[in-house]
Amino acid sequence: MSRFFSRRVRDPDALDISAFRNSLSGAEMRDLFDYWNAARNAGAAMPRRADIDPLEIPKTLLPYLYIVIVEADGGYRFRLAGTRMVEVFKHDVTGKRLEQVLEAHDLKNAVRSYGRVVQSAAPWYSRVTYKVDGVSGILYQRLTLPLGEGGAVTHLLGGLTIHRDHLIYEDFYESHGRHALDVEDRLEAVLTL
Repeated sequence: MSRFFSRRVRDPDALDISAFRNSLSGAEMRDLFDYWNAARNAGAAMPRRADIDPLEIPKTLLPYLYIVIVEADGGYRFRLAGTRMVEVFKHDVTGKRLEQVLEAHDLKNAVRSYGRVVQSAAPWYSRVTYKVDGVSGILYQRLTLPLGEGGAVTHLLGGLTIHRDHLIYEDFYESHGRHALDVEDRLEAVLTL
């Protein structure tokens, strides 16, 4: 189990589409958002799961992607997890329920933020800058995008990146496990359509 969401999720800033896209750091998050936005049918709040084809997603994004099924009991199960997700969690989370991957506060915060995406049918973005042993530089980002139809969210398309000094950060799991990370800055945003 891991501890990735150590701070309580607060009410996010509500942003229009331009401001929301501009708040995303890095090409991976913007490209994923642009793909999701282009997949929406004209006027639809979100694309359907059938509108998302991992083979059409830019290959540079695939390691960072995950798809979560919103189960009938209100739980969440990873349907697909890219290779970067496997590296972050130190094992493949495909097919596992969220409570099999996260615990305690991390699980509560993930359930809360996923629940808000399901309830609002709106994208959610979280960006946290961490310090490790007093030194800045770890950028953690999670973009969660709703998929569904008839106003009901059935899946979540997500992207997760962790960088340090603009490079993929390999030791996040270990650092976080040692509780050496301190939050330096945090931004959370939700898209309003």
